[in-house]
Amino acid sequence: MKIAELKSLSFEELNQRLGSLKRELLDFRMQAASGKLDKPHQIRLRRREVARILTLMKGKEKEAPASRPNG
Repeated sequence: MKIAELKSLSFEELNQRLGSLKRELLDFRMQAASGKLDKPHQIRLRRREVARILTLMKGKEKEAPASRPNG
């Protein structure tokens, strides 16, 4: 997903996307460990997207911390 597309998502949508990416990353790591991963570069792409999402979430958190409950 491009950064412009990620910026348009809400905090909750980013959080959901983060969860699904982490699950995909786990699956890719398991496949890599068993030797069944066809495209090993997908691990790096998912890690980078996770980092982008975390960066955007941190920025949104600083912009409006009072709009979300702590948890």
